[in-house]
Amino acid sequence: SKTKIDQDTWKIWMDRFPLQPQRTNELLRTKYADIAGVVGDIDAVVGHRQSKIAETAAADPVFKARYDKFMKDYRAAMNEIDNEAHDKIMKVLNDFDKRSKYQEKLSSALAAVSPLANFVFIATDLTDAGIRADDEWNRQEDIWGDALREYMNATEQRERDLNPSFTVEDQIDLSGRPQLVFQPQDVRAKLGFLLPNFAVLAIYNLLFLAGAWASFLKYDVR
Repeated sequence: SKTKIDQDTWKIWMDRFPLQPQRTNELLRTKYADIAGVVGDIDAVVGHRQSKIAETAAADPVFKARYDKFMKDYRAAMNEIDNEAHDKIMKVLNDFDKRSKYQEKLSSALAAVSPLANFVFIATDLTDAGIRADDEWNRQEDIWGDALREYMNATEQRERDLNPSFTVEDQIDLSGRPQLVFQPQDVRAKLGFLLPNFAVLAIYNLLFLAGAWASFLKYDVR
């Protein structure tokens, strides 16, 4: 169910947090043991400004260069954790979407036996209020989400390049972010995929007409 999927994706996203101090401590231990004593509290790396680091960096250019390099590697490690979580979430969502699409197509095919269902499909799809319009919205929203994510990552990286002391507490100008504007499908495209529904309605009309004509011929006018 959708509720179960939401719970699974939320758990995947929350599982990132225990990994952050683990990866950071590993980074300090393996590559930056010389500054680990000054960096000290992991909270200072996660986003809180620490006066000890600022004072040491101001007084010691060598430490500042090492700390700036550490922060660059730290951000890369955190991005790697986020990307791993994102890939896991997308796998769960894609599997759910595949199952949903199959059930949607099966239910639509079974419902298409009814002339009323075909009329509803035609009316709702032509007015962008049906299943296909919802699918198109989700497709465009996914494209926009990917573009927004790339934009935010690029903007954040640009800010970090300009300001090595940048933290998550600093503000970023996102006024140029991509905007989500729904673009309805062309009418000709809609008519193209609605042809089977039109055909079913036409067949039902012919059957009803033939039934009425046969009933009329059998009617005794006397």
